[in-house]
Parts: sequence; C-alpha cells; structure tokens
Amino acid sequence: MGLLTGCIHGQTMDIAWKLYELEARFYRGRPKDGSIRTVDIPPFLDELLTWHLGTNTGRKCTYRNAEPLWCPGDEYVFLGLQNGHFRRSNYAARVVRPAADGRYPGRQGRHAREPSPVLVDMSGLWPGTPLPPWPPAQPGVPFTPPAGRGIPRLAGKEGSGRCPACNRTVLLRRDGLVISHKAGDVRCPGSGQEPAENLPIASWLPLRAGLTPHGLRHGHQTWLGRSGCSLRPAV
Repeated sequence: MGLLTGCIHGQTMDIAWKLYELEARFYRGRPKDGSIRTVDIPPFLDELLTWHLGTNTGRKCTYRNAEPLWCPGDEYVFLGLQNGHFRRSNYAARVVRPAADGRYPGRQGRHAREPSPVLVDMSGLWPGTPLPPWPPAQPGVPFTPPAGRGIPRLAGKEGSGRCPACNRTVLLRRDGLVISHKAGDVRCPGSGQEPAENLPIASWLPLRAGLTPHGLRHGHQTWLGRSGCSLRPAV
C-alpha cells in the first residue's frame, strides 16, 4: 500500500516504504526490519503495472499533513475510492475476500446479512465494474431482484427500461420510448428516446477461496524457491 510511483523503474521495483494506520491517519515508515531492497519485476507483472498506471491516472492521495512522518499526500501505485488509502478495518471485507472468494463476507449482529455474490457490469473493461450486492439466490425459492430507495434497479420489470442518458431504470411510454424524467433539476436528455439494452451482469468466480495477503506473500516465496530463483540479499 505504500508503494510510490517513483519506486517503479521498468523491470525493477524499490521496496522502500510502507504505510501504517494509526488513529484513522496514515504515516510512512520503512519495511519490516529495515529491509529496504530492489526487486526484479517479471515481464507479466511489468506489463500489468504499466497498464494500471497508464489507465488509472491521477495517482495522488487525498491526505495533506505537514507534520513529520505522516503521509503528506503523494503519488501511490494503489489507492482506494476517491484516491484515499485502503483502511485496515475494511480492506479484507471490501477488497481481498470479494476477489479471492467471489463473495462479500456475511455479517452478524444488528445488521446481519448472508454472504453475497460479487455482481459486476461487463459493459466496460474486464473484469467488470463491481455493482451493489444482491442477496444470494436460494435453490427452490423464487428470486426477486431487490428494489427500494437507494437500491439501483439493475434488472427492469415489464413496462420499464434503462434510460440511455442517465442509465436509470424508468417507466416506458405506451409507444415503448422512455418517459420524460429529470436528471438533477433539468429534464434528462434521454426522455423520449429508445431505451438502452439491459446491463450485461455477471458474477465473479473465486480466484482462490480463503487466500489472504499473508498467505500470498509466503506462497510467493515458496514458488520462487521451487522454480530455482535465488533471492538477492538486501543491499
């Protein structure tokens, strides 16, 4: 999480910083045991990082702190929504578990819920844009897509369609065109137009159920050893 864009040099990467979270703030520190090092990047990972940095521009985080050690706001390779840092309290539930398990984890207590599949909009780039979760379908039980205030209608019912301008699901006129509706305080330009096709929705399959960042790190070291790669000592 503390990888700065300036630490990537073609097919090598400087492991020089890590982020610590303390009292809802972040500060930069050195890696564990001061193991600052330069590592080789395999070609496939170099290609992925190049694509990632070229596609996701505006890499500067939103933190501004002039005090020493605290993150002053810099360009990072990996940032969360709205260019904030990922938080320790929800990183597993929002990022790792959906990607590894293909499901959002369930919750207990007052706001209890079952594990939910990760739905994605496949109209854009692979692997799709995550959408608000739906409850899982149960075998033998008729499934009705959730609806209500604040819940996007991803599947329109009979007599409705998706507006080609604002992407909202709205009612259709008798002639099959989108009814007149507003986008903010003005009339939406999609009013009276042909409805757009429904979103191509898919769900993620698990990559490796139960995988954790810690397990991935130690698994990587094992795979390197099995492939005969020698680990360069820290300089």
